[in-house]
Amino acid sequence: KVAETLSDETDRVAEVAGVSVGSLYQYFPSKDALVAALITREQERLATAVELCISNFEKKHLRRVVEALVDIAIAHQWRNPVYAAALDHEEERLPVMETLQRIQARIVGAIAQLLQKHNPTLRQKACLQLAKDFVVICKAIIEAEPIKASKLALRARVVGILIAAVHARTKV
Repeated sequence: KVAETLSDETDRVAEVAGVSVGSLYQYFPSKDALVAALITREQERLATAVELCISNFEKKHLRRVVEALVDIAIAHQWRNPVYAAALDHEEERLPVMETLQRIQARIVGAIAQLLQKHNPTLRQKACLQLAKDFVVICKAIIEAEPIKASKLALRARVVGILIAAVHARTKV
């Protein structure tokens, strides 16, 4: 019965992708391999969006950049919340941690560079920690918020917390 269900799922994935089941198995030898590839793809997209946003808003006021980054994070999580939640769940089960850490380092590094440019008096280590905090705060608050909540209210709340964290850090 389980094998039959997996076969049906595989057939459906191949059909939606517009490829034969054989071609699907050529690239993804198992369901886990396919899910791991989806996780990697989504996280790479997020990292690329963050890097592009930072480069496009580099000379803008820090609040504007943070607003744009929070918009990206909300869109990433809320565009397809069931899919996002399923991938989040699978991240814990599958051996993708090394890949996710590499992608997370890209995001944290880009944010740290942004913070350093906006406040050159902050030491690199402080910028790196603050960037890590940015990521954790965004992820935790956005994922905890009900999907029917106001995006504008959520955005304002997260941006306010992040800007307050920057100001608190610069006064230390």
